[in-house]
Amino acid sequence: MRTLVLASAFPPACGGVERFIYQLCRGLEGQLVVIAPQTPGDQQFDVAQSFEIRRVSKLPLAIPGSTALSLSISLTKELARARPDLLICAHISVAGLAYIVKKLINVDYVVFAHGAELIGSLQWVRQRLFKSAGLIVAVTHFTRSRLIDMGVNGQKIVVLNPGIDTEWFRPGYDVSCVRNKYGLVGKRVLLTVGRLAANEQYKGHDMVIRALPIVLQVIPNTVYLIVGTGDDRERLEHLARQEGVENHVIFAGFVPDDELPAYYCAADVFVMPSREIIEGDTFKYEGFGIVYLEANSCGIPVIGGRSGGVPEAVLDGVTGLLVEPTSKEAIAAAIIRLLSDVELANKLGLQGRQRVIREFDRRVIAANFEKMLKEIITKQI
Repeated sequence: MRTLVLASAFPPACGGVERFIYQLCRGLEGQLVVIAPQTPGDQQFDVAQSFEIRRVSKLPLAIPGSTALSLSISLTKELARARPDLLICAHISVAGLAYIVKKLINVDYVVFAHGAELIGSLQWVRQRLFKSAGLIVAVTHFTRSRLIDMGVNGQKIVVLNPGIDTEWFRPGYDVSCVRNKYGLVGKRVLLTVGRLAANEQYKGHDMVIRALPIVLQVIPNTVYLIVGTGDDRERLEHLARQEGVENHVIFAGFVPDDELPAYYCAADVFVMPSREIIEGDTFKYEGFGIVYLEANSCGIPVIGGRSGGVPEAVLDGVTGLLVEPTSKEAIAAAIIRLLSDVELANKLGLQGRQRVIREFDRRVIAANFEKMLKEIITKQI
């Protein structure tokens, strides 16, 4: 089977969606070609892969849809060489290309639905692209329900959670470099990994900062390590000063994916109390949260917000704790509980690791996805 994967972003570009699609590609059989935009470090990354990656140049950002236009040029060239059996759209943003190809040469496409991209204007465009797809892969049952609310046929939607490389994200990394770099020796460390984007404030960095004064009254050697970059950092830095906890909040900035496991292992608790935010007719939320699984895979207990698709990533009382994400008191109580009860924290971290290996290992997820794709090809024949 010859499969083309269209990705608006792909490793070594960082992000949960990027890591998810990459792990799937690693496990797919047959002839696979990924078409994705250029990104720093891509040449060294691409030659190390078992499948082919063709990079396209990004046009100036001032041109709307520049990535989609670049991909369309590359896709046209690829189709001229050999007709694929199937197109996989890693994101709805590139599904328009697959829609046109399907109309022209009757090659079906699969589109992934992650969650946050389902909101915003031009809903009718998303609806048409989803309805035309041969299969829609939702990352959670929550996302599936949102698609059905949009009028998409539920029989075309399957749920496939993100997969994790459990051999890479594992306990036992040497964390001395991370702890020495940020002065974490003798500290209790909270960690969040995620973009600091003004349009993604639902991730809850701000609520952890607001909860810190309460935590510090009980556990004064607590520090909050934030991994990620974005245009919301200035607001969060101001908030930390306002709350009087600026000396307990560390902004680590960008961390390459290959260094992330050591950061997870250096933490005592991973915390990201994502919440649902309604702004006019816009509904923002966390569709799943692959970072919870990455932390669990490293044996670290997690705290998540009881909202969106997070309860499917975090099993309350089993792999971590779910909290009311708009309550700083509830967030602080959960943090204090896990930092104070080492036995409980270790138990949740261990159970989280076992669950990820059992249900979310990249090979398990890829095998399930492979079965779905073969069913689509069979229907075409």
